[in-house]
Amino acid sequence: MEQGTYAGAERDAAILLVEDNDLVRELVGELLETAGYRVIAAASGDEALVLAYDVAFDLLLTDVDMPGMTGPELAAALRETRPGLRVVLSSGYTDEPAVVTLAKSGPTAFVAKPYERGVLLETIRTMLGSSV
Repeated sequence: MEQGTYAGAERDAAILLVEDNDLVRELVGELLETAGYRVIAAASGDEALVLAYDVAFDLLLTDVDMPGMTGPELAAALRETRPGLRVVLSSGYTDEPAVVTLAKSGPTAFVAKPYERGVLLETIRTMLGSSV
C-alpha cells in the first residue's frame, strides 16, 4: 500500500471520505471534488479498510460516530500500515478525547458538523500542508 503524494499542490490530493449518512457523504464528496480533490468515498469503517488496500490517498476525513467501527478506530487501524496518515475527524458532537488520543500517533484535526465550507476546506488544506 502506498500513500499518495502531494506533488507540490495539496489540491491534487486524494481524500478517503468515510461517512455513514448517504446524503452527507454525497454532498461533502461533491464539495471536495469541486475544490479540486480526488475523493474515494466509503459508507463505513469496514468498507474504508477494504478500499484502503487498493487505493492511494493522502488524508482520511471520517465521521466519529458510525455503526460498527468508529472513525477513531478506523484511523488507528489505518495508521498501523500508514504511519503519519493525516486524519480529519468530524462530528456533530465535540469529541476532543478522540482527537487528543489520535494526535499522539500522527497529524489529526477535528471539524464540527454541520460543516462550514470554508472551515472544512481550510482544515484539509492545513492538514495536507503539514509535515509528518
